[in-house]
Amino acid sequence: MEFPSSLPTLHQKFIEQCLPKLANDTRIVGIAVSGSYADNSLDIYSDIDLLIAVEPEEFGAIMNDRLSIISNLGEMAAGFTGEHVGKPRSLTENSARSEDGRKLKMKILFCEVNIGAIC
Repeated sequence: MEFPSSLPTLHQKFIEQCLPKLANDTRIVGIAVSGSYADNSLDIYSDIDLLIAVEPEEFGAIMNDRLSIISNLGEMAAGFTGEHVGKPRSLTENSARSEDGRKLKMKILFCEVNIGAIC
């Protein structure tokens, strides 16, 4: 896998650790990274924006399991869903720590895969 040149080591290690775990879930059909990752403008304070594509018939189960799925990716300091801001498909988590104590923040959006639909 090729990574953006601006990707900090902590971010890369976390992505390398979490992608195989997500790929092993047969309900997940695709994973994309967006935001500063996509335009190669990351720094040590950047978060990771993940879009996780899910089979439509599995979407309800994934939504029920989302905190468990994400907590299995690594150390989770805190995590919350987006219902309070009207975005139940989103999840924000603080995980993985750097040597100097910084936490890596992830924003995750779960999306049903429907031909012609936009998340």
